[in-house]
Amino acid sequence: MEQLDSILIIISFSESATIIAITIYLYLVAKLQFVATLTTAFQDQWHARRAVVMRDYLHSLDFQIVFKEAIKKSFNKTINCKKIEGIDQLFEGENRNIIEKDGDLQRFKKFDSHLKNDIPPKSYIKDFSYSTFDALYEVLLSFDRIALFRNDHFMMKKCIRLYKPPIRDLSIVLQYFIAVRIILRDEDMKNYKKDYMHLLGLLSIIEPLDKKFPLNLTLFITCKEGLIGRKELSNKECNSWDEIIKKRRSIEKRANIYKKSSSYYFARY
Repeated sequence: MEQLDSILIIISFSESATIIAITIYLYLVAKLQFVATLTTAFQDQWHARRAVVMRDYLHSLDFQIVFKEAIKKSFNKTINCKKIEGIDQLFEGENRNIIEKDGDLQRFKKFDSHLKNDIPPKSYIKDFSYSTFDALYEVLLSFDRIALFRNDHFMMKKCIRLYKPPIRDLSIVLQYFIAVRIILRDEDMKNYKKDYMHLLGLLSIIEPLDKKFPLNLTLFITCKEGLIGRKELSNKECNSWDEIIKKRRSIEKRANIYKKSSSYYFARY
């Protein structure tokens, strides 16, 4: 009798182990199918002619002129979009005074309207029409799609890093776009582009640490604080954002020390 009970217990354990194994297998298969579906959708969108033309337009001098004019209409001030450090100036000093004086809603409409009413030159819209706002938002949306994989180690390594160059190259103007809209929009309507900003942060600290990745810490911290205020960051995500801030500050500190030492060296000779 005892032997029979032992056999039944073993069979029961075996069945349980089999069920667990099958469940894990089905979960992994479902996850792989989900990842494959998202990856295919992203690549189809990324390589579509419309997306390619829009990215080319955002790299152009024509776009820089339009974007500078939109900022000038909003802030009554010209800001050099080529310098990522300029974002810091949007959150303080003279610009902050302008923001409080003119009112957010009016200036937000000026900024958006200028971008939405501007149609790129014919060389960029041969087969289809779009506005400068469309180009900015659709390119940002395509990066948002790939940012869904940011917490998946396999996808981060195999997929996202492959797209790091275009993400990095367009991050300056897209961070400007996000920064200006954060400042101009009403408090309840601010869009912090959580997935995209987190992706930029992760790409800027993956080994080896990328000293040249143009992640703007002022904007990143502003987004973090806003997301916490709206309860849109979990404890795990908060820890990740804090780690990114800590590492980027370390990178920038070392970079500043190097610049000072270099300046001292060249001053001597």
